[in-house]
Amino acid sequence: MPFEHEGRLLAVRWFSPHMVVEIFPASGTCTQLHVTPHGFAAGVELHGGTPPLRFDSGHYLTLVRLRTGSWVGKKETRNYANLLYLFEAKPPFAVVRVSLPFTLPSCVQSQLHMRIQVAKSLVEVAGGYLLCWGELDCYSCCATLPPELILDLLRMPSPSQTGR
Repeated sequence: MPFEHEGRLLAVRWFSPHMVVEIFPASGTCTQLHVTPHGFAAGVELHGGTPPLRFDSGHYLTLVRLRTGSWVGKKETRNYANLLYLFEAKPPFAVVRVSLPFTLPSCVQSQLHMRIQVAKSLVEVAGGYLLCWGELDCYSCCATLPPELILDLLRMPSPSQTGR
């Protein structure tokens, strides 16, 4: 998940441990910069999501996804749950907060018994954050998440609650 930091092209390579690399497009190489262990994903496999964006002066915001589900008889149920997370906007880019898992509203048939959603972009827009995702590897969906929802998912007080 690439992002720009102080004029350098960086990317989150792994969520746990949180690994940040620097990308050198001219040579097609990258170099590992920081690996920061954390306890947010102990024993859980999380996959990449959206490129991080600056959330506030001290943090980047992005998403990762968790695969859940199983096979019952000859029928597979598969769901992806999303998690927002914040990491510091300075080296070593440590993860500081992770939301509870959530799913997005489906933009396709509900009879499919699977919620395969892969978040692809998160962009700050007037009124919040535009989140776009692919569903069932076939459909594109988007929704605007108000800032209050982001704060609630991250269990952070809103500016009106803190007097900011």
